[in-house]
Amino acid sequence: MARPVPGRVPAGRAWCRPTLGGRRSLTFTEGERMRRVLRLVGLVAAGIACVLTVGQTPALAQPSDGWVHEGQTWQYVEAGTRVTGWHAIDGSWYYFDAAGTMRTGWQYLGGSWYYLRDSGAMATGWLRVDDSWYYLCASGAMATGWLWDGATYWQLASSGAWTGASQRPQAIMGPTTVTAQQMARAYRQAVGESSYPSSVYASQGAATIDQFCRVLVEEADTEGVSGEIVFAQVMLETNWLRFGGDVSVEQCNFAGIGAVGGGAKGNDLRMDLDGDGSSDGVRAGLRVQVQHLKAYASTADLVRARLDPRFGYVRRGSVTMVQGLGIPDYPAGVGWAADAGYGMRIVSLEDRYLGLGY
Repeated sequence: MARPVPGRVPAGRAWCRPTLGGRRSLTFTEGERMRRVLRLVGLVAAGIACVLTVGQTPALAQPSDGWVHEGQTWQYVEAGTRVTGWHAIDGSWYYFDAAGTMRTGWQYLGGSWYYLRDSGAMATGWLRVDDSWYYLCASGAMATGWLWDGATYWQLASSGAWTGASQRPQAIMGPTTVTAQQMARAYRQAVGESSYPSSVYASQGAATIDQFCRVLVEEADTEGVSGEIVFAQVMLETNWLRFGGDVSVEQCNFAGIGAVGGGAKGNDLRMDLDGDGSSDGVRAGLRVQVQHLKAYASTADLVRARLDPRFGYVRRGSVTMVQGLGIPDYPAGVGWAADAGYGMRIVSLEDRYLGLGY
């Protein structure tokens, strides 16, 4: 029989410590004893930690730099602060609202629409959204109106969606590819023979639309300007020779030369060109128009004596394509007319009535 150890009495698998009088007061199993020891160690450690932090203000956890995902939103932290507004990250632009939340989808910011992909990155270039095509400029801003991408003109609605219309660029200088007869036929198709102001133009060298178109082609070909452009511009500017604006039919001013707005009627171009005592208003008006187009499109000398009263106001060779005749449509900010899409409307008339397919 084993000899008892003084101060401890074996009792099965438990240990007990006798009190005075030989009575046992506490009994623990080995597992319980170990758990109590570990609990005591934990309490001591907690106490030490508590002592060490007495009198100190707890520091709030600072977000780490980089992307932070909170709930359903993404934020970006830089130098411990959540960024707001536009921010470039790894070569892409993102937008964060006032709360620091990354935005996606269409966003109207600073007067322009932007599209932010599901990743938050700003889109540029052509983009298809809900079965429509949009164009986002290099700045990310959505384009509207006529867009030149370096090869083609694309028509974008005010919503930014492509309308389905496009045009190839057309040079102002070049041969006439349709006949005077085709032009006269196009006029009759558009507004009818009776719309031609023969009562006015018979005394100005063109009693019929056929004569008018023959003079037009002669003047255009002399200076090397495309006759179909001249024809379409005449019809656009004069509402198919019915006028109705600041310029009157009697002035023989077919392109609004000098009609600069504010009620200005423009130049009266009736004059005697050959010295026979009769007015050659139709030929003079068309010659002035052709020379003005050549001033924009070429730096070559005029073939005939200068007749255009506003020739000197033009920066020579500044607009070579008809689509650039609208000032807002040309990067250089120069052009014939102040309204956007002016040159495109000329080309649209050519396509519709002369079948040129630009």
